[in-house]
Amino acid sequence: MKRNPWTTMLAWSICLGMPISVSASREEPYDAGSKLIIESQVSGSDGSHSVMVNTLTKSDREMERIGLEYVDIQRSSDLNTWITEVELGAVWMENSVSCEISDRLVPVHGGYYYRVSVTHYAKSQGRLFSDSERIVDFSEPVWVG
Repeated sequence: MKRNPWTTMLAWSICLGMPISVSASREEPYDAGSKLIIESQVSGSDGSHSVMVNTLTKSDREMERIGLEYVDIQRSSDLNTWITEVELGAVWMENSVSCEISDRLVPVHGGYYYRVSVTHYAKSQGRLFSDSERIVDFSEPVWVG
């Protein structure tokens, strides 16, 4: 019987206690079937030529790293084609259950619809196996006049 070399390597890694990383990611809106992220929220509201950003990434246990990989303000004139106008960058918490941005006011040009695009991220703490998850989420569009 011929053995798969990957299976043999995996078996030896487990026996020797070598770390193995397993990664799972999704590029779809949050749903209740999520493994690590139990709550993700994002909202944007018009604030006189600015967008108010509120977003939350939450788990049911402490994560090695939890946060927001990408936070972008996107604009559209037709609600179909979205262009990133402002990149806010990443926000992380180490050894935490949640990470959020609250009431961040971002100036934008008027005359467009705007939405907030967020990639939530969580990486579990594990001795032998660690797992990670990404969820892309969008706020409802708001008109900024």
